[in-house]
Amino acid sequence: MKSRRRLIRALAVLACVAAPLLVWAVAELAGVEVLTVRGSGEAVPLEALDVITVSMVSGVLGWTTLAALERFLPRGALALWLAGAAVALGVVLVRTLLRAELSATQTTVLTIRAVVLALALVPPLAWTSVRRHEEER
Repeated sequence: MKSRRRLIRALAVLACVAAPLLVWAVAELAGVEVLTVRGSGEAVPLEALDVITVSMVSGVLGWTTLAALERFLPRGALALWLAGAAVALGVVLVRTLLRAELSATQTTVLTIRAVVLALALVPPLAWTSVRRHEEER
């Protein structure tokens, strides 16, 4: 069971890298210059490596956070993790929507990218939650 859970979680991390990369690639092929805003406030082109890096870090961080919560706070791990994931997605969406430097199309692409990442990662990790499987028995 443990190795199956790890495999599903690893595949979820890979999916959360591949799905946003696909959104980025389709936008680029459609002629949309996908920009992102750096901390300095300047809009710069979003490259494939940026998408891969952010997605991979998000996926691994999500996995390790859930695993740590399951180990140290088994009763409320899944609920707390899901709340944290919802807050993280909310922050990303609000920050994206408030960026005046981006066009409506660029904002839409970044919003879709964030939602697709969350959809690729959250359900599989939640499905493999240790607590969830213990309650089914």
